Amino acid sequence: MPYNRDEFYKQTTLKLAGAVHGKAEAYRRYRDEPHVSGRPFLLCLSPFDNPWFIMQRARAMFRVLYQYDQPIGRISESGALIETDHLRITDVQKETGRIIPPGYFLDQANADISGIYFNPRATISKRLTDPKRPCHESDTVISVWHTKSTGQLTIESLQASQHRETLADGGYLFLNPFTQSPLDPEAYFNPGITI
Repeated sequence: MPYNRDEFYKQTTLKLAGAVHGKAEAYRRYRDEPHVSGRPFLLCLSPFDNPWFIMQRARAMFRVLYQYDQPIGRISESGALIETDHLRITDVQKETGRIIPPGYFLDQANADISGIYFNPRATISKRLTDPKRPCHESDTVISVWHTKSTGQLTIESLQASQHRETLADGGYLFLNPFTQSPLDPEAYFNPGITI
């Protein structure tokens, strides 16, 4: 299947918006039960709707949750991206013509959802780096790590048996600033997870 970036992000945004809405509605059927009421609720998603799903990173979720599309910025003398503004997406249109409004975490309407854990990377690379998997000497894993606080980009190429990765690597925790039941993010303060 050919990769068309704009079409891919449009479809992925629609799919994730539908998944978030559907899972939130399912939660709302039992949120008032005594063992659930007043507790944080974390919705978890992994996308497998398209052969190119692993390419999406967090861009589509930023659209769905915060209407945030792409940064506009400049590169500092140290090589770090300094964001000066961003493109905002205010709606996404389905093929039927129906408009899906993004911005799930921009107001009180979804205050019952504490956050969303999203990992578009919980697949191929995790299998390749499984220490129990016999691998061929030519199997190579190339990983790219960005440390936001320093702006540093690290690229590593290792034989698959030497590379280590966890299921959490590549995950994102999105917090709802309007939630009624905040989630303590401390358990997610791990390398490989972006909050």
